[in-house]
Amino acid sequence: LFGELLSSPELIFQEGNAHFAKGNYQEAIKAYKQTIELDPTFSGAYANLGNGFRALSIHIESQNGRNDDFDPHLDKLLREHKQLALAAFEQATELSPTRARNHFNLGVAYAELDRIENAAESYRKALALDSKHLNAHYNLGVLLQENPQLMKKPDEQLSCYSNVLQLDTHHVSARLNMCNVVYARGDFSLAERCYGDVLRLDSDHLLALGNMVAVLQLR
Repeated sequence: LFGELLSSPELIFQEGNAHFAKGNYQEAIKAYKQTIELDPTFSGAYANLGNGFRALSIHIESQNGRNDDFDPHLDKLLREHKQLALAAFEQATELSPTRARNHFNLGVAYAELDRIENAAESYRKALALDSKHLNAHYNLGVLLQENPQLMKKPDEQLSCYSNVLQLDTHHVSARLNMCNVVYARGDFSLAERCYGDVLRLDSDHLLALGNMVAVLQLR
C-alpha cells in the first residue's frame, strides 16, 4: 500500500505543484512527466507541464534580460521550451476539449510562437466555452489590435476590451488599450474622455498622461 501511494499519479502531481509554487520549475516538470508516465490520460498534468515549460522560459529570459546581444543558443533553448509547452497544452486540450482554460493556454502558447491565427482561434474557442474568461477577452483584444486583419467584424478589439471592463471595471490595461484604439483612428474627443478614465484609476500612469497631453494639443 505504501508503495502504491508513492507511485500515485495524483500524489506526484501534487508534488509537482509544490515545486512549481516554489519556483523549482525543472523539478516540477520532472514530476509532471512522471505523472503522465503513470497516467497518460491525466489532462491536468499535461496542462501543468505546459505551464512549467512556459514558466521556465520566462525565468530564463528574465535572468538573461540585461544582455542586449543576440544569443542564438539562448534563442534556440527558449524556442524549444515554448514548443514543448505548446505540445503539452495541445495534449491537455485533446484530453479535455471542453475546458476553456486549456484553449486559453493553447492560445498563449501559439501567440508566443507567432502563430497568431491559431492563437486567435484558440482564444475564441475558450470564450465559446466560457464567455466570462477575462484573460481570453483581453488577450484576443491585444492580438486583434496588433493584427487587425484577424478581426471578424469592425471594432472587434474594442468589443473584447469592453467585455473585459464589464468583468472588471478597474482593468487599467484594457481601458488604456481602448483609448489607444480611438486615439489612433482620430477620435480625439472620445480619447480625451477615455484617458481621463484611466487617470482616475491611476493618476500616475505615465503613458496615459503623455497621450492625454498629446490629445489636448491636437484638439
